[in-house]
Order: sequence, then structure tokens, then C-alpha cells
Amino acid sequence: MSYESVKNAERYSIMYRFRFLRSVILCRAVLLFILSGLMGAVSGANVYWVSTTGNDGNDGSESAPFASISYALTVIEDLDTVRILQGEYYEQVLIQDLSGITDFVLEGIGDSVKVLSPRSGPVMLINYPFSQNTVIRNLYITHQFSDSSGPGLEIEGTALTV
Repeated sequence: MSYESVKNAERYSIMYRFRFLRSVILCRAVLLFILSGLMGAVSGANVYWVSTTGNDGNDGSESAPFASISYALTVIEDLDTVRILQGEYYEQVLIQDLSGITDFVLEGIGDSVKVLSPRSGPVMLINYPFSQNTVIRNLYITHQFSDSSGPGLEIEGTALTV
């Protein structure tokens, strides 16, 4: 076998491997795209937005957010996400009696998302035994006044990632 034919065989081998890997990667990407679309359609996972400039009469979209975290929790369904925009929210958030909901995400968006309760007792109470993988992240939870009593976050009977 000549040197030239060996080189050509190597080139074809490398080209074949490259084409094969490219097709495998493309097939995986298409499969992941299809599966992610199907999972979104099956789960019905919605994203609701909350802003200090919002209104609880809005639809909770990014362009028309709700005003309160508590209200957003009344409209969520299983696997939904509530995104809370930067600002200070003066409310006591009670997460309990969420009929038919096992998991949801409550997340602060931005550098400073504060939940401040103007009263005694917990700022955020989570008493929901049906939760399996609820996630709460990027929230600063505290009392508005230093003389208020009670915990910032109280968790009872649930599995939760904070």
C-alpha cells in the first residue's frame, strides 16, 4: 500500500468519525428539544412574576406582574415558579393549604429581594406536608421592626430546599 493511499484512508476515517459524531450530537440535541417541549406541555409549569410596582389584578406575567407574593401563591399550580423582582415586600407570607400542589419554586430575581413582616410571628411560614421538592432561593427574610418577635422563616412538616 502506498503512502498516498494510507493518508487518504486516514482522512476518510477521520471524516467518517467527524460526521458520525456530528450526527449523534445533532440527534441528541433534537431529542432534548422535543423532550423539553413535551415536559413543559405535560407539566403545565407556569412562571408568575411579582414586583413592588405590580398589581394583584394583573395576570402575573413579566410585563404585568402581581404586587404581592401571597397573591401569587393563590394562583400557582403544581411545578409553577414565582419570580420576585428586586425590592422590599411588606407582608407575612403563609404557605399552607395549597390544594393539589406538591412542588413549586419561589425565587428572588436581583441582588436585593427582601420580605419584611410588619407584625410579630414568622415572616414566612411554610406548613405544607405535601411538598416534595419545593425550592425557595435568593430571598432575604426578616422582620421590619427590631422589636417584632418570632422567626423569620418557620418550616413545619415539609421537605424544602432553601
